[in-house]
Amino acid sequence: MPMRRSSPRWGTFAVGLLSAFSILFTAVHFNFLRAEFYFSRGTIWFYQNREGPSQPAENDLKTAVYLNPTTHRYPYMLGLFYIWRENYDEAVKATLQSLRRHPYYINAYNNLGVAYASMGKVKEAEWAWKKALDIWPDHSEARNNLATVYAVQGKRREAIALFKESLIRNPEDKDAGQKLKTLLGQAGKLQNP
Repeated sequence: MPMRRSSPRWGTFAVGLLSAFSILFTAVHFNFLRAEFYFSRGTIWFYQNREGPSQPAENDLKTAVYLNPTTHRYPYMLGLFYIWRENYDEAVKATLQSLRRHPYYINAYNNLGVAYASMGKVKEAEWAWKKALDIWPDHSEARNNLATVYAVQGKRREAIALFKESLIRNPEDKDAGQKLKTLLGQAGKLQNP
Protein backbone atom coordinates (compact mmCIF):
# COMPACT_ATOMS: atom_id res chain seq x y z
CA MET A 1 0.00 0.00 0.00
CA PRO A 2 1.54 3.31 -1.00
CA MET A 3 2.12 5.97 1.72
CA ARG A 4 -0.05 9.02 1.59
CA ARG A 5 1.82 12.22 1.41
CA SER A 6 0.43 15.19 3.26
CA SER A 7 -0.69 18.05 1.15
CA PRO A 8 1.75 20.91 0.57
CA ARG A 9 -0.78 23.26 2.12
CA TRP A 10 -0.68 21.43 5.44
CA GLY A 11 3.13 21.51 5.50
CA THR A 12 3.18 25.23 4.75
CA PHE A 13 0.57 25.85 7.46
CA ALA A 14 2.57 23.82 10.01
CA VAL A 15 5.78 25.69 9.25
CA GLY A 16 3.93 28.99 9.51
CA LEU A 17 2.38 27.99 12.82
CA LEU A 18 5.73 26.91 14.25
CA SER A 19 7.29 30.16 13.07
CA ALA A 20 4.53 32.16 14.76
CA PHE A 21 5.02 30.25 18.04
CA SER A 22 8.75 30.81 17.83
CA ILE A 23 8.30 34.55 17.32
CA LEU A 24 5.77 34.73 20.15
CA PHE A 25 8.06 32.80 22.50
CA THR A 26 10.99 35.05 21.61
CA ALA A 27 8.93 38.19 22.19
CA VAL A 28 7.62 36.97 25.55
CA HIS A 29 11.08 35.85 26.64
CA PHE A 30 12.58 39.15 25.50
CA ASN A 31 9.93 41.09 27.42
CA PHE A 32 10.69 39.03 30.52
CA LEU A 33 14.40 39.81 30.19
CA ARG A 34 13.69 43.50 29.64
CA ALA A 35 11.41 43.57 32.68
CA GLU A 36 14.05 41.86 34.80
CA PHE A 37 16.65 44.38 33.58
CA TYR A 38 14.47 47.36 34.54
CA PHE A 39 13.55 45.75 37.86
CA SER A 40 17.18 45.08 38.74
CA ARG A 41 18.38 48.51 37.69
CA GLY A 42 15.53 50.26 39.51
CA THR A 43 16.11 48.22 42.66
CA ILE A 44 19.85 48.94 42.64
CA TRP A 45 19.22 52.63 42.03
CA PHE A 46 16.71 52.70 44.88
CA TYR A 47 19.04 51.05 47.40
CA GLN A 48 22.10 53.06 46.39
CA ASN A 49 20.39 56.45 46.20
CA ARG A 50 17.76 56.47 48.93
CA GLU A 51 18.31 60.12 49.74
CA GLY A 52 19.05 61.21 46.17
CA PRO A 53 16.85 61.67 43.13
CA SER A 54 14.12 59.08 42.88
CA GLN A 55 12.95 59.48 39.30
CA PRO A 56 15.27 56.89 37.67
CA ALA A 57 14.33 54.17 40.18
CA GLU A 58 10.62 54.94 39.97
CA ASN A 59 10.64 54.93 36.15
CA ASP A 60 12.54 51.64 35.96
CA LEU A 61 10.30 49.91 38.51
CA LYS A 62 7.15 51.15 36.75
CA THR A 63 8.52 49.91 33.44
CA ALA A 64 9.21 46.48 34.95
CA VAL A 65 5.65 46.28 36.28
CA TYR A 66 4.31 47.21 32.85
CA LEU A 67 6.49 44.75 30.93
CA ASN A 68 5.71 41.75 33.13
CA PRO A 69 2.14 41.83 34.42
CA THR A 70 2.38 38.42 36.09
CA THR A 71 5.05 38.61 38.78
CA HIS A 72 4.35 39.98 42.25
CA ARG A 73 7.95 41.06 42.87
CA TYR A 74 7.92 44.14 40.69
CA PRO A 75 4.89 45.94 42.15
CA TYR A 76 6.04 44.87 45.63
CA MET A 77 9.37 46.66 45.14
CA LEU A 78 7.59 49.67 43.66
CA GLY A 79 5.38 49.77 46.77
CA LEU A 80 8.45 49.57 49.02
CA PHE A 81 10.01 52.40 47.02
CA TYR A 82 6.90 54.53 47.57
CA ILE A 83 6.87 53.76 51.31
CA TRP A 84 10.48 54.89 51.54
CA ARG A 85 9.58 58.08 49.65
CA GLU A 86 6.54 58.56 51.92
CA ASN A 87 4.11 58.42 48.99
CA TYR A 88 1.69 56.17 50.83
CA ASP A 89 -1.25 56.36 48.41
CA GLU A 90 0.93 55.03 45.59
CA ALA A 91 2.49 52.49 47.99
CA VAL A 92 -0.95 51.08 48.76
CA LYS A 93 -1.84 50.86 45.05
CA ALA A 94 1.40 49.09 44.11
CA THR A 95 1.27 46.73 47.08
CA LEU A 96 -2.34 45.78 46.38
CA GLN A 97 -1.32 45.06 42.79
CA SER A 98 1.40 42.74 44.14
CA LEU A 99 -1.18 41.00 46.33
CA ARG A 100 -3.55 40.53 43.38
CA ARG A 101 -0.72 38.68 41.67
CA HIS A 102 0.27 36.67 44.76
CA PRO A 103 -2.41 36.73 47.48
CA TYR A 104 -0.23 34.94 50.06
CA TYR A 105 2.78 37.25 49.92
CA ILE A 106 3.23 38.04 53.61
CA ASN A 107 5.85 40.75 53.16
CA ALA A 108 3.41 42.64 50.94
CA TYR A 109 0.76 42.47 53.68
CA ASN A 110 3.31 43.77 56.16
CA ASN A 111 4.25 46.68 53.89
CA LEU A 112 0.58 47.36 53.21
CA GLY A 113 0.09 47.67 56.97
CA VAL A 114 3.01 50.10 57.19
CA ALA A 115 1.58 52.24 54.38
CA TYR A 116 -1.92 52.25 55.90
CA ALA A 117 -0.60 53.06 59.37
CA SER A 118 1.47 55.91 57.94
CA MET A 119 -1.70 57.29 56.36
CA GLY A 120 -3.53 57.07 59.69
CA LYS A 121 -5.72 54.18 58.51
CA VAL A 122 -5.24 52.08 61.61
CA LYS A 123 -8.06 49.58 61.01
CA GLU A 124 -6.74 48.78 57.55
CA ALA A 125 -3.21 48.45 58.94
CA GLU A 126 -4.41 46.06 61.64
CA TRP A 127 -6.22 43.99 59.00
CA ALA A 128 -3.07 43.76 56.82
CA TRP A 129 -0.83 42.70 59.71
CA LYS A 130 -3.37 40.17 60.97
CA LYS A 131 -3.62 38.76 57.44
CA ALA A 132 0.17 38.35 57.32
CA LEU A 133 0.06 36.55 60.67
CA ASP A 134 -2.81 34.31 59.50
CA ILE A 135 -0.65 33.22 56.58
CA TRP A 136 2.58 32.87 58.56
CA PRO A 137 2.31 33.10 62.37
CA ASP A 138 6.10 33.41 62.74
CA HIS A 139 6.28 36.75 60.89
CA SER A 140 7.76 38.76 63.74
CA GLU A 141 7.86 42.08 61.91
CA ALA A 142 4.10 42.01 61.27
CA ARG A 143 3.45 40.97 64.88
CA ASN A 144 5.69 43.71 66.25
CA ASN A 145 4.08 46.31 63.97
CA LEU A 146 0.63 45.25 65.14
CA ALA A 147 1.75 45.33 68.77
CA THR A 148 3.25 48.79 68.30
CA VAL A 149 -0.03 50.11 66.89
CA TYR A 150 -1.88 48.59 69.83
CA ALA A 151 0.55 50.26 72.23
CA VAL A 152 0.07 53.65 70.56
CA GLN A 153 -3.72 53.19 70.79
CA GLY A 154 -3.41 52.49 74.51
CA LYS A 155 -4.21 48.78 74.12
CA ARG A 156 -1.29 47.81 76.35
CA ARG A 157 -2.58 44.36 77.28
CA GLU A 158 -2.88 43.32 73.61
CA ALA A 159 0.49 44.88 72.78
CA ILE A 160 2.25 43.14 75.67
CA ALA A 161 0.72 39.79 74.69
CA LEU A 162 1.93 40.17 71.10
CA PHE A 163 5.44 41.20 72.11
CA LYS A 164 5.62 38.24 74.52
CA GLU A 165 4.49 35.92 71.73
CA SER A 166 7.22 37.35 69.48
CA LEU A 167 9.80 36.58 72.15
CA ILE A 168 8.46 33.05 72.64
CA ARG A 169 8.73 32.43 68.89
CA ASN A 170 12.11 34.16 68.64
CA PRO A 171 13.90 34.86 71.95
CA GLU A 172 16.53 36.93 70.12
CA ASP A 173 14.02 39.47 68.78
CA LYS A 174 15.63 42.63 70.19
CA ASP A 175 12.89 44.92 68.87
CA ALA A 176 10.14 43.00 70.68
CA GLY A 177 12.27 42.71 73.83
CA GLN A 178 12.98 46.44 73.99
CA LYS A 179 9.40 47.46 73.30
CA LEU A 180 8.06 44.95 75.81
CA LYS A 181 10.46 46.26 78.44
CA THR A 182 9.30 49.81 77.74
CA LEU A 183 5.62 48.83 77.93
CA LEU A 184 6.10 46.88 81.17
CA GLY A 185 7.98 49.84 82.62
CA GLN A 186 5.14 52.17 81.67
CA ALA A 187 2.59 49.74 83.11
CA GLY A 188 4.57 49.63 86.38
CA LYS A 189 4.61 53.44 86.57
CA LEU A 190 0.88 53.53 86.03
CA GLN A 191 0.29 51.04 88.85
CA ASN A 192 2.81 52.67 91.27
CA PRO A 193 2.51 56.46 90.86
